[in-house]
Amino acid sequence: VDKCLDGGDCSHTNNCLCSSQTQLQCDSAPKKLVTNGGAATQSVDTYPCDKSGTKYDGKEIAYGFESASSRPIKVSFSNVSNPKARVFILKSTAKGCDPTGCVATSAIVNKAATVSFAAAAGIQYHIVVDVPGAKESAQFDMTITCATGEICDDNKDNNLNNLVDCYDLASCC
Repeated sequence: VDKCLDGGDCSHTNNCLCSSQTQLQCDSAPKKLVTNGGAATQSVDTYPCDKSGTKYDGKEIAYGFESASSRPIKVSFSNVSNPKARVFILKSTAKGCDPTGCVATSAIVNKAATVSFAAAAGIQYHIVVDVPGAKESAQFDMTITCATGEICDDNKDNNLNNLVDCYDLASCC
């Protein structure tokens, strides 16, 4: 049976919550981040959007992100030390940093990964890096790039991509 244990630890569940340690913004570019640092948790072992069947028994690290306007977001990772690490973007649910809110994921290829998603204005997202082994960790650099968004209710193509309002799915959520 899946359950949360005393002290916030989890046993075989994807219902336990991660915890974002730092709120990041557009153009943030933190370096030498690690999955096993002081703010890391070992709460989540499965993510519904990861179809690989991998169990993530190692520590995950999560960073918060919220955009003031609806727009496309690209999160790039470089210098990733562990090729088995995986990146997840979670949209906050009523529970917070919840793996059931997964909107995007990426594997690490050649020590790098890029994840793009449409951020809705004023909605909290969590950028999570997790590793499969309980004794594994990963070090990485991250950059957040925010594109020009669409004003989603003015019948105009504000970001000049030939898509108007609700047809611009990368901007309007």
